Amino acid sequence: MVGSFQIGKWTVEPQLNDITNSNWTIHIEPKAMQVLICLAEHTDQVVTKERLMRVVWADTFVGDDVLTRTISDLRKALGDDAKDPRFIQTIPRSGYRLIAPVVSSTRSQPEKSTETNSIRSIAVLPFKPLVPDRRDELLELGMADTLITKLSGIKQIIVRPTSAIRKYSALDQDPIAAGREQRVDAVLDASIQRDGERIRVTMRFLNVEDGSPLWAYKYDEQSTDLFAVQDAISERVAEALALRLTGEEKRQLSKRYTDNTDAYGFYLKGRFYWNKRTHDGLSKAIEHFRKAIAIDPNYALAYAGLADCHNLQTIYSGIPPKEAFAEGKAAAIKALELDDALAEAHNSLACVKWCFEYDSAATEVMYKRALEIDPNLTPARTYYAKFLSTIGRQDEALAEIKLAQERDPVSLLVNWVSAELLHYARQHDQAIEQLLRTLDMDPNLLPAQVFLGRAYEQKGMYEEAISAFQRAVTTFRNDWRIVGLLGHAYAVAGIRDKANRILAELKKHAERSYISPFNIALIYVALDEKDQAVEWLERAFDDRSLWMVFLKVDPRLDSLRSAPRFADMLRRMNLST
Repeated sequence: MVGSFQIGKWTVEPQLNDITNSNWTIHIEPKAMQVLICLAEHTDQVVTKERLMRVVWADTFVGDDVLTRTISDLRKALGDDAKDPRFIQTIPRSGYRLIAPVVSSTRSQPEKSTETNSIRSIAVLPFKPLVPDRRDELLELGMADTLITKLSGIKQIIVRPTSAIRKYSALDQDPIAAGREQRVDAVLDASIQRDGERIRVTMRFLNVEDGSPLWAYKYDEQSTDLFAVQDAISERVAEALALRLTGEEKRQLSKRYTDNTDAYGFYLKGRFYWNKRTHDGLSKAIEHFRKAIAIDPNYALAYAGLADCHNLQTIYSGIPPKEAFAEGKAAAIKALELDDALAEAHNSLACVKWCFEYDSAATEVMYKRALEIDPNLTPARTYYAKFLSTIGRQDEALAEIKLAQERDPVSLLVNWVSAELLHYARQHDQAIEQLLRTLDMDPNLLPAQVFLGRAYEQKGMYEEAISAFQRAVTTFRNDWRIVGLLGHAYAVAGIRDKANRILAELKKHAERSYISPFNIALIYVALDEKDQAVEWLERAFDDRSLWMVFLKVDPRLDSLRSAPRFADMLRRMNLST
């Protein structure tokens, strides 16, 4: 019996070592499948132990206990009971008999995958608890994050990133609604429970178009090795999608970044807090990444997380760029020393090369390497697009961000950066339209509020610009970065007294804590005090202010472009060509 066949409610796929019903797909061991086939070929007949041993273990000397254990495993998979059998009956002192009806099936293995082989985009939702009052949210999101990381290296499928699916952790979340919002072909909906040394996972692929189930899988084993469970699940998902993997993709699928569950737990906490993009969140993230590294000094992914935190500190924590990027560079380099095939680390180091070292050639190489390893790494593709814009390659930048939108259409990062790049390309009407759509997704998204004000400025809509910046100042409690932008808006609108008042406040605050000189320069530009503006830009250059990388394309600086010192700064930043 070579092809698939039915035993009761189960479809048996010998070539895959699978049994499937309307809810589950269960993988069984090859020897167990051979026993099942032998019983099915003699349905309703007694098959002696000797015959089973001779057929299945012909080339191996084993005892009866091996057969007994194999029959037990089969019953467990089929949901059968030895005392009240519906499938396999024990014939004392003789053998076994398959008592369920067997029906041949014409469905072959390739046809099994026809339902899923047209799937090109998926969202892996946060796992849910099998028992609602026994939640482990870090484990639930962590399992999804690990599966996303493993699948993202497969070029045949587009996988939504963890940042996109994080919000779907509610127990009553409708998976089909989530899939439609994410604009994917299918969603992977899963549940998990860890009970001592036992891990139970149930998974199903759902067709987003009509909600129909495409595939199901159940894992229920004694195991203390969470990573082995993750490996098994990722392999089964790839099989379900009927993907033909390259050698490198197979290695990525089975790759482990640590074998220590405590280190893994701290890493998950680090990413959780990093994603908050706040001063306190970054501080906690750094603490957890360092704990992960202390447990496992070879944990490259934790070093990459640490690099990402330090690279953001100059924005969210007021850390001077030279200090923040030096720490980020050290962590990214360490990550790559441990694992040169880590896309996240290439992305982190590219940020340092771009924003701190002004090394355009190295920046492009690193972003391309990150995307070669992981085409689904949304931050890498998004910031590569920004980088292309800053060096004046606007058409390429817009094409790259369009590709990012196709891969992750509801990403807030991708959507506001898309508007930002339209702004730098001097397409301000389109930028405003994009920003308004993005703010519909999240009205409190700071970058979208800021760039809306900037786009209004370029349109000469000063009242609207001032209003946008005032809303941002109110929302984010007088963040001095935004206050400086409001000062610029007052200046371009001709309200010089308010602009000068904010300028004085910024300078005074800069005596107590870090304020980017770039923000002060902007107000001088709008007040048409060009010498002072260039002087403060020089300070921003020496300081390695993050915003200096936009010197070539920022429309707010257009009035300075004929100044020799400004042109010299562009040359020193490798932006003059």
